Amino acid sequence: MSTLGTSILVCALLAFPASLSAAPPKSDVPGGPRVRPGDSRSASLLLEALERSTTIRSLVNRLESSDVIVYIQRQPSLRNRLAGSLTWISAAGGYRYVRVSWSPELSTSAAISTLGHELQHALEIASEGSIVSAETMEEFYRKTGISVRDHTGYDTLAARDRGDTVRREIAGVRSTRTTDSLQDVEHEAWLAMYRQARGLS
Repeated sequence: MSTLGTSILVCALLAFPASLSAAPPKSDVPGGPRVRPGDSRSASLLLEALERSTTIRSLVNRLESSDVIVYIQRQPSLRNRLAGSLTWISAAGGYRYVRVSWSPELSTSAAISTLGHELQHALEIASEGSIVSAETMEEFYRKTGISVRDHTGYDTLAARDRGDTVRREIAGVRSTRTTDSLQDVEHEAWLAMYRQARGLS
């Protein structure tokens, strides 16, 4: 079990990479897929997480019917030894955008459980229509969350429970994936792999 923590960071993300903020890609979901890896390692991690954890599959499938777009990105500069975080990006065009960051210091299993934790936070936001900005997100978590000591942010018991559940689920489930990277995968091929990992094809 990792000793790194996780947190909801309540600052707005002011300089998000342009490549990730481009027009949504085509998919079977209007507006494009809701969960979008921002780098090849995150894409590989997401597919493995979907393969090994029924909880992650459930979280992702529920997010896919929401108005929240979740970018997942490996983030070496996570401060104060955080395992992961969720950061508000913006609200535009009828969608709300957040970023899930995870530390490359984590083992694959720890990264998957961290992903489950942070996707639960994304679902909390999806379920709360009043969250439309960094300020309203902070207000929501100030009222409903747990202040994280030694970190600037908040957590929830539900997110901690999801992370623990995912950790138990994947303990005895080995991945069948043979690659650690998806650098050269075409977008349509990625969408097919994503659908298959979600149990849709």
